Amino acid sequence: MSDPSSNDDSRRAWQRQATLLSATLATAAGVQVVRTRNISAGGVHIEGDIQAAAGDKVRFDSRKTGPIDGTIAWIDGNHCGIAFDQPIEVSLDAAAVALEEPRLEDYKRPGFRRSGGNSISRGGY
Repeated sequence: MSDPSSNDDSRRAWQRQATLLSATLATAAGVQVVRTRNISAGGVHIEGDIQAAAGDKVRFDSRKTGPIDGTIAWIDGNHCGIAFDQPIEVSLDAAAVALEEPRLEDYKRPGFRRSGGNSISRGGY
């Protein structure tokens, strides 16, 4: 089976944007947490423990898109494609923000600060 998420954009109606966002997928089996791989105005490629079959109606929801109804177009292992019932507006900026590398400051432990030279002292205690 060929990879349905291949980069052959010649048959696609909408340009895809690479994303790495957490989202939810509501199916008949319940709500599952998934990760987006790419998104376009017409659909989304997701990865996760997909509890649905091709042709099933689903609701995709992410903080960038809000809830969107669609249909499972294909499934390949833990990847699947969802065709949206209605085209959506895809922000190029939203896709770029999703792929930004985390900054070191995002991982600093609170309560510690540098004092003078190279030593670290406990702040506020």
